[in-house]
Amino acid sequence: MMRILGFDIGINSIGWAFVENDELKDCGVRIFTKAENPKNKESLALPRRNARSSRRRLKRRKARLIAIKRILAKELKLNYKDYVAADGELPKAYEGSLASVYELRYKALTQNLETKDLARVILHIAKHRGYMNKNEKKSNDAKKGKILSALKNNALKLENYQSVGEYFYKEFFQKYKKNTKNFIKIRNTKDNYNNCVLSSDLEKELKLILEKQKEFGYNYSEDFINEILKVAFFQRPLKDFSHLVGACTFFEEEKRACKNSYSAWEFVALTKIINEIKSLEKISGEIVPTQTINEVLNLILDKGSITYKKFRSCINLHESISFKSLKYDKENAENAKLIDFRKLVEFKKALGVHSLSRQELDQISTHITLIKDNVKLKTVLEKYNLSNEQINNLLEIEFNDYINLSFKALGMILPLMREGKRYDEACEIANLKPKTVDEKKDFLPAFCDSIFAHELSNPVVNRAISEYRKVLNALLKKYGKVHKIHLELARDVGLSKKAREKIEKEQKENQAVNAWALKECENIGLKASAKNILKLKLWKEQKEICIYSGNKISIEHLKDEKALEVDHIYPYSRSFDDSFINKVLVFTKENQEKLNKTPFEAFGKNIEKWSKIQTLAQNLPYKKKNKILDENFKDKQQEDFISRNLNDTRYIATLIAKYTKEYLNFLPLSENENANLKSGEKGSKIHVQTISGMLTSVLRHTWGFDKKDRNNHLHHALDAIIVAYSTNSIIKAFSDFRKNQELLKARFYAKELTSDNYKHQVKFFEPFKSFREKILSKIDEIFVSKPPRKRARRALHKDTFHSENKIIDKCSYNSKEGLQIALSCGRVRKIGTKYVENDTIVRVDIFKKQNKFYAIPIYAMDFALGILPNKIVITGKDKNNNPKQWQTIDESYEFCFSLYKNDLILLQKKNMQEPEFAYYNDFSISTSSICVEKHDNKFENLTSNQKLLFSNAKEGSVKVESLGIQNLKVFEKYIITPLGDKIKADFQPRENISLKTSKKYGLR
Repeated sequence: MMRILGFDIGINSIGWAFVENDELKDCGVRIFTKAENPKNKESLALPRRNARSSRRRLKRRKARLIAIKRILAKELKLNYKDYVAADGELPKAYEGSLASVYELRYKALTQNLETKDLARVILHIAKHRGYMNKNEKKSNDAKKGKILSALKNNALKLENYQSVGEYFYKEFFQKYKKNTKNFIKIRNTKDNYNNCVLSSDLEKELKLILEKQKEFGYNYSEDFINEILKVAFFQRPLKDFSHLVGACTFFEEEKRACKNSYSAWEFVALTKIINEIKSLEKISGEIVPTQTINEVLNLILDKGSITYKKFRSCINLHESISFKSLKYDKENAENAKLIDFRKLVEFKKALGVHSLSRQELDQISTHITLIKDNVKLKTVLEKYNLSNEQINNLLEIEFNDYINLSFKALGMILPLMREGKRYDEACEIANLKPKTVDEKKDFLPAFCDSIFAHELSNPVVNRAISEYRKVLNALLKKYGKVHKIHLELARDVGLSKKAREKIEKEQKENQAVNAWALKECENIGLKASAKNILKLKLWKEQKEICIYSGNKISIEHLKDEKALEVDHIYPYSRSFDDSFINKVLVFTKENQEKLNKTPFEAFGKNIEKWSKIQTLAQNLPYKKKNKILDENFKDKQQEDFISRNLNDTRYIATLIAKYTKEYLNFLPLSENENANLKSGEKGSKIHVQTISGMLTSVLRHTWGFDKKDRNNHLHHALDAIIVAYSTNSIIKAFSDFRKNQELLKARFYAKELTSDNYKHQVKFFEPFKSFREKILSKIDEIFVSKPPRKRARRALHKDTFHSENKIIDKCSYNSKEGLQIALSCGRVRKIGTKYVENDTIVRVDIFKKQNKFYAIPIYAMDFALGILPNKIVITGKDKNNNPKQWQTIDESYEFCFSLYKNDLILLQKKNMQEPEFAYYNDFSISTSSICVEKHDNKFENLTSNQKLLFSNAKEGSVKVESLGIQNLKVFEKYIITPLGDKIKADFQPRENISLKTSKKYGLR
């Protein structure tokens, strides 16, 4: 008996399957919202962080200006209140007709200014004090590059002027833009940094103005000048980050080592060198001596990098052997860097010649990483044997990030790695063991409470792990312990925004090619099968030419089933490579001649033919071209194929696997197994397996699930089912099946088998009889689960502040009376003298009266205020064309339930035969209607009753945008479990509202 759970984990989905004794017992899908902005893939916290940063900046500027106003009022005998603005009004000192402040800044250098004008000049410069960064670091940021370029240009121009004010006045004041009647703006506009100047230049200007004005008759002291300059150009020292550094994997009392330090660079270099060498030794059989390893290491630490080409030379590797870690997808691929420490080069350049020890170098790197304030950093660096030039160079370097090990751990590991030991071997010899849990559990604890929490800061992955845990624990609760868990992670899990965008682009391109092939099948009268779609894709890629013969492949050839065959460039029986990159479309005759050989083995001796193949291959993608022209192919072993596909080595996959097997109780895989042993301990078994995405793709194709329909959610369950069935025995059987297919084909071409014998022996491979039909039947039973979004932490209102007239026009409130009605309903908000629109409806409370349903929307602003709204939405206009006043509820209204986004509801319109389930998505106050979505988003299986609900549904979008609620026959709320079970919600009294906080470093 074997009980296996399979999971397909994506950044917004969990597909799952439970298999017992090779029978699919259950499967399902959980869809959740990505923890990122869907439009730009940036962090959801970024807008809050930016807004918080702006509030702090404005608050500090306000405090700085208030301090200067008080100083000016005292010294220049001004009325302080004249410089303080009432909400929405100008300060009294700024009323009436005023001269341009740029003109005043220019005149201040040559003539006496009135007291109020001098105050305006001082406040203007203090408010717009230029580009100031006392902690400037070198950067490749494009925006920063534009600013620095503008600063450089303006610095050159300022050499011809006494001050910034004079430069702006003479160059831009009252000057027209080219070929327009519009004046040039002196202040920078959005994304325009042309007039950026250094704060130090503005500080010089302000000091010069104050000194000139003193000469022209003002009798203030030097202390006044110094105080004004000190307040106006004060910059807070930056905090260090030492309190945020995590603990070492092996020593909890030790902090992690900074990533950019000699010890860390050596550790990373040795890890890559040794892993690469161990991988190559399996192929070549030659052992690389320890001396060579250290020579390569010293070269890297001296130069900062090493190419694959140089590495090959250093270890004397034969040219026929390729590097597994390198993608040979372009010319001179081995010129790529195996190791590239750019920060090491920067560090060495800054230091130059020195006599510092390794320990001192590591300490200096740590200081640069932790201390972000240059004044503090300079004080610390002065304690070392460094010149002023070296210190100034080091102040320009920016170091961030840490590795998981402390310097103490590195000190124990590095000597062993220099002897050629792998990291894991070195840890074992040094008796270094990571923290483990004392007792296994029946259910997986929250990741944020686990010993692995510190290893992950990516919120997107954090949410995916949280949902995986919910589904896993629900399955364990329903079915009990299992023997094994198989995991497959989508390619984009844990990747950067840029990497995910690249994958999405590739997927869209592939979808476009598939769509073209499907259309082409229709155009030329071909059956739209997976085989024909593959042939057309290869036909297009090869520019309609057979790679082995050079002859043109016509449409007639494509229609003839016997004319063409898809060939594995490297024979599958020898490479176990079934990828698209290992396939070409060729004439059957050429494939019969090639048999179970590589192109070079089959055609290399025919000089004329091989020359033609070499020429034709140049038109193919680089990796495919290399396979065709490979003259030194070595057979792969089946064991390597199984091992490769049962091990996803990506960091995130490894982390989730470690988290699962560290905490979870499993059923023993054998009678004498102790299931409580830690992973890797003698006698322990593999209970958690990470499966390669390539394997599931190949098996999906083999078992007849070719089309992966991304327009609905059910394909996640199919992937999970395939993952669950990806056992060692299945993979071996599949490998044998593909190998046998190819060998039988070769025997058939060699006329060793008759046609009947060939067809009889080529049996379709599947785990059990009618596998495909049973799987599809089970998938049709799935009800997709979605967790409701109950958190109220989001923007309280939209960014733009409007005047009274602007908000009336924008929102069509018709009049001031209409605006007051909207305010009383909470449709808009008044902040000071300005108006803002609500941002998001967090919750909708549903009430019932006389068999009709009504809604009260509750916005994020309401949660912040903590006041529960009590007015139901009334749509339309009154007789004065103002929005109708919403109606205050009384005891005659019966509270039904509250709806959050993705809450499950049961609905029935008057024209429907029976109620249908749907997920609530949004509420519209203009029509008092809800937007709802079908659980699986699948268009093809809509019933006639569902079509009455989702009347405007289309492929990829099965939802109704505006469903009036008042006259619904059935309107009920349900609870959806992580496994997709539906439970009618019990009645709950109406909840009060307030903003809630959640645990900071993880999701539960």
